[in-house]
Amino acid sequence: MTAIRVRIGHAHQRFEERALSPGKYSLGRESCDIVFNDENVSARHAELHVLGRGDTVTGLLITDLGSRNGTFDPKGQRLTAAYALMPNQPIRLGASSLTWLPPPAAPAPQASASSALARSEKRKRALGLALFWIGTLLGALLALQLFVLPPLQAGDLKELRAMVTGALLAIPAGLVYLTVPRLLDRYDPEPWYALCGCLLWGAFAAVGFSALINTVVASLAAQLGGEQAAAFAGAVVSAPIVEEFWKGLGVLGVFLFLRREFDGVIDGIMYATFTAIGFATIENVTYYATASQGGQGVLEATFLMRGILSPWCHPVFTSMTGIGLGLARESTHPRLRWLAPLGGYVVAVTLHGFWNGVATLQGFVGKPLLSITLPLWLLFVLSFFGLVVVLVARRSRIIGHFLEDEIHMGNLSRADVRRVCHPFGLFLARLQYGDAGVEFLRAAARLGLSKWHYARASSAKKLTLSADFIVPLRQQLAAYRKQLARPRAA
Repeated sequence: MTAIRVRIGHAHQRFEERALSPGKYSLGRESCDIVFNDENVSARHAELHVLGRGDTVTGLLITDLGSRNGTFDPKGQRLTAAYALMPNQPIRLGASSLTWLPPPAAPAPQASASSALARSEKRKRALGLALFWIGTLLGALLALQLFVLPPLQAGDLKELRAMVTGALLAIPAGLVYLTVPRLLDRYDPEPWYALCGCLLWGAFAAVGFSALINTVVASLAAQLGGEQAAAFAGAVVSAPIVEEFWKGLGVLGVFLFLRREFDGVIDGIMYATFTAIGFATIENVTYYATASQGGQGVLEATFLMRGILSPWCHPVFTSMTGIGLGLARESTHPRLRWLAPLGGYVVAVTLHGFWNGVATLQGFVGKPLLSITLPLWLLFVLSFFGLVVVLVARRSRIIGHFLEDEIHMGNLSRADVRRVCHPFGLFLARLQYGDAGVEFLRAAARLGLSKWHYARASSAKKLTLSADFIVPLRQQLAAYRKQLARPRAA
């Protein structure tokens, strides 16, 4: 290679290409080898060094010369030393850019790799969908066999009416619970099909398989040690291990088969919460059905305890597994990617076992231990929501950091980025601009997250489809901005 080609992107979307031989080239707004028509570029902004031996180019270095607005690498980091360029990775100078173009034949392997990655993801999604429906349908059949068919076969109308009562109490309450995580997941809401899949998995697969295994364990414990042994083995030993396994399996399914929809820790919590709410809703149907046959005041007390005071226990437990998977998604360290999900699962089982242990102890002593259960419930719930708030703020900072260079490129203003990261940004955008304003902010948030994914993949030397979304998202932002410039209909 005796020369390289670079694409120079001037402000206002004007591009030109130049061929450069080995040597040093000054970059700036005035009297330089490469002149940028951009007021955000300094007069002498940076120096480009095309490395080579003789006429053969071996590399490309860029050094910022103390410019006012800075020079930025593809990850949005401001350059403080000489930086080695890579093909197809743009360097930002003010609102302009400089990109090393590979030889004409070079894009084909990249396109082939991208296409192979897309095909691989499509096959994984198809496999995941098949496994999801098999597990969900089998779990639903098990739940029917254990909870619905026995009273139907016995003609026990009282039991069936109790189940209907339980469903009327549990299902509407479960739908109300679902609004809380959706309010928190404001930057890049998870797709409805993934959340519905988690809800269905928790409600049917996790409930059905867990109920079968817990029933078998409790039955064996009753034969070996009596009624109290069965209560302890079923609630304190089997239920935490088995239920957290089956709920966590639903979150793991999203992690493995819908990887593009699983960004990090926040997404892990969201998917875990929906799975756990599906599980808790169907579980509550059985508890309310039993309580409705237990005499005056029993149903009311059960609904107060399970429907009002402790509906977030299952989401808290399963979110530990979700956090572990989220850390694995964000990390590039192989050991952490294995240990974090296992550690999260162990914490989920421990919390679940401790909570069930206190509840079982109440049954043994024959009276409620409110001095233990209420502080424990407060600790679980406040810790959970506090953690979510901290993680949402962290995601806001990540998005803001990776949108910084979009300001220099002119795609976003500083006010736009502040609004994207604002806790009530979507609400304010809807009030001021309507749906177009909301979609503009969501596209900007997705752009920031896609660049974050790309930066993580690049540092791990891996391919990612997120790189293919960056340019289309910039185009979406430009289209939405045109919509926002039009006057709204009265």
